[in-house]
Amino acid sequence: MVPVWICIYRALSGERPRPLELAGVGVGLVGLAVLLLSAGSTGSNLPLVGMGVIVLSSLSWSFGSWVQPRIPLPRDVYVSAMYQLVAAGVAMLLASVVTGERFSGDVGLRAWGAFGYLVVFGSIVGFTAYAWLLVHAPLPLVATHTYVNPVVAVALGAVVLSEPVTPALVVGGVVVLLSVVLVVSAQARPRGLRAADRSGEATTMVRD
Repeated sequence: MVPVWICIYRALSGERPRPLELAGVGVGLVGLAVLLLSAGSTGSNLPLVGMGVIVLSSLSWSFGSWVQPRIPLPRDVYVSAMYQLVAAGVAMLLASVVTGERFSGDVGLRAWGAFGYLVVFGSIVGFTAYAWLLVHAPLPLVATHTYVNPVVAVALGAVVLSEPVTPALVVGGVVVLLSVVLVVSAQARPRGLRAADRSGEATTMVRD
């Protein structure tokens, strides 16, 4: 839902998303629906509270991505990402206290390995890269990472866990990738037009 929320935020702020971007967002939703339904997910066995939390999370993540270029932040992207990660860690600690979670220390080596992987690659590497992209790449293009993630998850499941890849999964993955191509094309066309305009202006100046 992240690309959808970002389109809504942009529209509410007076920035009209391009038709090709909207087409890419819609096609991506269709592809994700194919992936979920082909994996056997139905509304009858999904917890409503958990789904609500995920929707709220995507809503707030989208808002943070949209508002970041519009608020004063440290010039260094890595410093900004560090502040955000520290704030998230403190919020999670407070949430664990409120919900009564306790850490007994009885955790196996595999769990510690998973935790280390999430800290290094999920937070330090992944989130920092995302914060850098928000500064150096168009927001609609950055938002498409949420469409690509399920495709990567399916591929890793097939390679690492030998999970079956059905024709429906392949179709859903292709549709998702098509949506990303549409969004990329929508972002590339204006840059090409601006370059052509600048070239035309330069030619006119030379003739004059």
